[in-house]
Amino acid sequence: LVADNGVVHVIDMVLSLPTGVEQVNLDARFEVYPNPTTDAIRWNGNGVDRLQVIDLLGRTRIETTNPTNMVDLSTLEAGTFFVVIEADGERIVKSVLKR
Repeated sequence: LVADNGVVHVIDMVLSLPTGVEQVNLDARFEVYPNPTTDAIRWNGNGVDRLQVIDLLGRTRIETTNPTNMVDLSTLEAGTFFVVIEADGERIVKSVLKR
């Protein structure tokens, strides 16, 4: 796919659930806030087994297991990050802007 700015994006794989597998809607279970943030993020769901904060280059910048409902981002530079929440064997990815 060619974007308006001339950048070429390549999609090499599309993932989908196998037939008969129900998708658990973790998106409704976990809301990450405040977004944008300056120092920390929180979430309203319980039972997070693992949380990762990943930068746009795919590098894991923060990783924690069994976190409380807050993660400190103050040591990270400003930018966009992906927050990967794992709970009950499922995974959800949220985008967060740090100012």
